[in-house]
Amino acid sequence: MKNFKFILGLILIAGILISCDKKEEVRIVAQVNNENLTYDEFRSLFTDEEWESLSTADKQDHIQKWVKMAILAQEADNITLSDTQEVKSKISAAEKKIKANALIAQRIADITVSEEEVLNYYRLHKSQYQREQKQFAVQRIFIREREKLNDVLNEISEQRNFTEAARKYSEESIASNGGYAGFLSGTDMHEDVWNRLNELEKWYYSTVETPEGFYIVRFYDTRTEKADVPLKEVKDEIVERIKENKKAEIFDNTLNSLKSKAEIVISL
Repeated sequence: MKNFKFILGLILIAGILISCDKKEEVRIVAQVNNENLTYDEFRSLFTDEEWESLSTADKQDHIQKWVKMAILAQEADNITLSDTQEVKSKISAAEKKIKANALIAQRIADITVSEEEVLNYYRLHKSQYQREQKQFAVQRIFIREREKLNDVLNEISEQRNFTEAARKYSEESIASNGGYAGFLSGTDMHEDVWNRLNELEKWYYSTVETPEGFYIVRFYDTRTEKADVPLKEVKDEIVERIKENKKAEIFDNTLNSLKSKAEIVISL
């Protein structure tokens, strides 16, 4: 038993030594002379959204661009062009820009927009979310059964009195008003009725069948007015606008806070 424990101990120790000595594998996606582009470095060039949208061909294209840049940059080093003050200044400026962008990206990474914020923005900026809307001044007769419909059409044709026929036969509340429904837009009626009105001339009537029944419709006037665009149609746009506003606010607050702590001397 002692020998068994001794042997087992040696095996465990050997395993630990091997695991400690084993280096983490680094995946290299491209190499130019002694310079490598690792998978992690390549991945860091893109946001999660950008990375997900890249096809294999897109990734290969970006790698080829890196290879070209690496070849040119190495030659700049070889001829000591990288040691000139002009190039050093540009490298320094680029480095500052990358660091600054990384800081702001970290600060805005967790931005969220609530439903309440979207609704409040929509209400406050409603004038920005309006469009011109055509409306018809509609007069109509509603009939549920086809048999009755034929009688109504015959009476209108013979007596040429649409209003009286509406009062007598229409099966909706505006019958007592002669079927006058006032100005209506496409959202106020069945799509087929709206389409038929757009085909008619003023005061001419036509019959439209809908799942609810039959409409005999005509219009006596038209107008164009501004109408609110439904929130659901502009929600995504509003979310992006709120996000941009929040990003700008975070940028300004971060910069102002850091400036208040920094020693700044401008001599030019």
